[in-house]
Amino acid sequence: MKSLIVIANLGQVRVLKLRPAGDDPLQQEHLFEITSGNGKEPPKAIHEVVTDQSGRFGEGNAAGMRTGMSNGEHLKLEAELQRTAMLKIASQIGEAVEAEGSPSWMLVAPSTIISGLKKSLSSKAQKTLGETYAADLTRTPLRELEGRFLARR
Repeated sequence: MKSLIVIANLGQVRVLKLRPAGDDPLQQEHLFEITSGNGKEPPKAIHEVVTDQSGRFGEGNAAGMRTGMSNGEHLKLEAELQRTAMLKIASQIGEAVEAEGSPSWMLVAPSTIISGLKKSLSSKAQKTLGETYAADLTRTPLRELEGRFLARR
């Protein structure tokens, strides 16, 4: 297992570091979470970005009815919001890896975004990336993460 594990989705990044066992026989290796100042930042929803429903025309309806024809363009706003969130997360990951001295590290992210996230990483972070694991574990308690990753050794 790598000494640095980065767990991410489009709204949160968790950085875990392996603390090896000490000289005391009671001390065992374990993971601890490195606190980052970025915090959680969920991706924006469309209704937070746009102020109106595009393409809504009130022609042909009774007075006072707000429904109408929908002839608006499909602007792929959802894809753009996801791309922007992925770039922010990749930037946070790159900063965290550099802050730890760019060791070999492991990326854990949902399978739907892991390939795009790898492409969005800085070249230095891409070079030191060791392995990837497809799962969304951002809300998993630290004890369960230790069981999952320390058992793999």
